[in-house]
Amino acid sequence: MLSEATESNGWDKHSQNIGTALATRACRAAANSSKLQKMNRDFTGVTQRDVMNWINKDSDTFGEYEKMMLRKIEPKSFGIAMGKAIIRAGYTKSDVKSGRANRWTLPGDIIVPAVATVAPPTMKKSPSTTQMKLLPTGGGVNKSPQKPMALPNASKVVEVMEKEEVDKSAVMDVNNNDNNGDGSRGAVDMTAKEDSIKNAVLPSNEDLKTFVEAWLARPENALVSSTLFPTSKDKEEIMKGCGVDKKRLESFFYRMRKKLKQKQEAEGAASSASDGQKAAD
Repeated sequence: MLSEATESNGWDKHSQNIGTALATRACRAAANSSKLQKMNRDFTGVTQRDVMNWINKDSDTFGEYEKMMLRKIEPKSFGIAMGKAIIRAGYTKSDVKSGRANRWTLPGDIIVPAVATVAPPTMKKSPSTTQMKLLPTGGGVNKSPQKPMALPNASKVVEVMEKEEVDKSAVMDVNNNDNNGDGSRGAVDMTAKEDSIKNAVLPSNEDLKTFVEAWLARPENALVSSTLFPTSKDKEEIMKGCGVDKKRLESFFYRMRKKLKQKQEAEGAASSASDGQKAAD
């Protein structure tokens, strides 16, 4: 279907929806691959380029997807669309970055924990009679002490914690560790928490815009998309998914409403001028 749409002269809404749906499926398929699963464990997430490399080079189903899409849209627009597809596929932004590129943790319903490899125990051979050494005071034997068998080292499973959960944990530590009653221990933990927040990687304006636009594009958020007035529950969902604070999110929606109002007023003025010109003619 996508092949027919990209080879046709037009690029209507139906064709765009096909491209969007396939982008999300391609990102989900990439997350299921053993290659990206390993990268997710080793590097605390994957980059958008890692996802695209798998789609273009390793996928039998979606290998031609990017070539087809670039027949109809510009490379920059395609990159933005794939960023939105990663969010729709359930990826979560990681606190770790690769240069200037964001890293994304694979969807929680897809991540496969690393399986610990248990090495078989090494059995020591019983010492032969010729290896036994007689003790000077008796007829016993002096055997070399056997080393205890080493326990297998299990690979760590990467756990990605949301920023709100980290903050909650820090607050609980302050409450539980204030054993002196004077708040001194709590003050130390609170300082550590503030330092961790300052050092946290916050989403850029472009990242926030991309996430909110993808969120507004969902059918269940159609009402908010038309009014740009999210409920408290909507704000909590966006804050949790993007890692942005409430004040910044409210400022972002305020600017969106202001731009929409200016656009509507400009269109209204242009329409009135056009009507006036027609009446004068």
